[in-house]
Amino acid sequence: MGEAEKGNGKKILFTILFAIVFTGLMVFALTSDIFKVRSIEVKNVKNLDIDKIKKDSGIIEGRNIFLQRYFKGMFKLKENARIQEAKIYPVFPNKIEIYIEERNENYQIADENGYHIIDKNGYILRKSDELQKVIMLLGLKTTSLTQKNRIDREDLDVLEKINKIKYVLDYYNLTDKVTGIEKKDRQFILDLKEEKKKIILKEELTELRAQISISKHIIETEKGKEGEIFNDKNQKRNYMVFREKI
Repeated sequence: MGEAEKGNGKKILFTILFAIVFTGLMVFALTSDIFKVRSIEVKNVKNLDIDKIKKDSGIIEGRNIFLQRYFKGMFKLKENARIQEAKIYPVFPNKIEIYIEERNENYQIADENGYHIIDKNGYILRKSDELQKVIMLLGLKTTSLTQKNRIDREDLDVLEKINKIKYVLDYYNLTDKVTGIEKKDRQFILDLKEEKKKIILKEELTELRAQISISKHIIETEKGKEGEIFNDKNQKRNYMVFREKI
């Protein structure tokens, strides 16, 4: 027998041994009680039902950790409008972790059926019979909210601009003062009920940061006075001013 034949024989023997060992390991991994799921832990949940998340994930306690349907479970969980992201991780040998990223309740829309709470992407998270402590949106065109998971496409463009406004309001710590934002004609009207003031912004939102900054200063200096803060644009100036209600 030549050297080449001996070398080929060793390769074949090694391949056979590897296949036997690999098959043995696979059989052990798929049948051993060590790898049966004993616990399912749901992480980062604040407002959702943990038991429902476990059920919707399709992960089954007692089933082998290698035979769970991870991707199907993640897709199923994300069918819930309140869930923005879902990830399922095996933690060997017998535990599974489900990580959930919930959508935040950013705004509310009122109709004859109550108050519909939505997130910044327009997903309708839930309905309430009571007014909530989030910004009320007015002037949107979406109807039949009870039957939908998300506001209509034409309102998503409006919502994108409202998100931009809210981002700047957050920066200047004004968000908690704003009770409502109305899209009317070519303007956004911000209602600050406790301050008895409205901030009127052109829909283009040019120089938004500067306008909100000046508006905050006006709110502080005109405390207790009811009126409107708006952009006074003429040949001489382009500036946010306060007009007291008579």
